[in-house]
Amino acid sequence: MERAESLDKPSRILITEWMARGEGGVCFFCTCTGLEARMRSVMARLTDFECTEADNTDRMGWTDVPDRFRKALEQYRNACETWGRL
Repeated sequence: MERAESLDKPSRILITEWMARGEGGVCFFCTCTGLEARMRSVMARLTDFECTEADNTDRMGWTDVPDRFRKALEQYRNACETWGRL
């Protein structure tokens, strides 16, 4: 995760989606470890990019990349509000 900036946009979006899922990564880092601040720092760098219509592809699930990224960020922020202690 520390070198996640080198990942492509779809990979970054997928990681953000998985971190936000139910009792997934955000829940784990916030409730089971003392690493919430580090998780937030890494995720801030991981999600620091822009998506445009030019990122859209014909691949199923990737026809509206900006919307998928927006939803992933919203889900991640909601998970942080739910599980976070900072």
